[in-house]
Amino acid sequence: MRKILFVALFLFFYSPFLLFSDTIFLKDGARLDVNDVKLDGAKYFYEMFGEIYSVDKEKVDRVEFGEVPETPKNEVMEEPANEKRYHDIEKYSDSDVYSDNWYEGGTLHQSTVKEWKKASYNNRLATSADWFVSITNAHNLHLKSQLSRLPDAKYLDALKTNATELEKCVSGIVNDEKVAKDEQRVAEYVSLCYMSLFRGK
Repeated sequence: MRKILFVALFLFFYSPFLLFSDTIFLKDGARLDVNDVKLDGAKYFYEMFGEIYSVDKEKVDRVEFGEVPETPKNEVMEEPANEKRYHDIEKYSDSDVYSDNWYEGGTLHQSTVKEWKKASYNNRLATSADWFVSITNAHNLHLKSQLSRLPDAKYLDALKTNATELEKCVSGIVNDEKVAKDEQRVAEYVSLCYMSLFRGK
């Protein structure tokens, strides 16, 4: 009950600031908050967390298009010199900071709640790292700038800490049967968790 109340209150207060501009309403009652929806033949294509996904047109009830929020004019962000490293976490090899490459191999970006529950922790953590990097890079320029200035070792430490927090939040919601249903997409809850954890950092 507390988690349902938290979700409701969060959406009420923060819905104007969520990370997506368009909403796809499915015939089964689910909704997808996404970006850049385009109809191509029998499928709708859309962008979510830096990845392109699709859904069959016959499964869609309607699409509502919004406006992409602009970066505040008074917020001038300095482009870090080592920005390329921020985009390319896979460049770190076994001989660098971590020998297990914990951030590689995430495959749950389009997973359902049921699939997320059955997946290994390592897979959930790597997927959460992908989500964290994608959202931060696209929507949280201040945090992106802070992380990009860290030395390599501290950067990966910070990435793992933030990915761990994101995985914990997403799994907390997913494991509440009163909130999440088995066939829902886990990505629906990632924006909520990211905003609650990292907005303003």
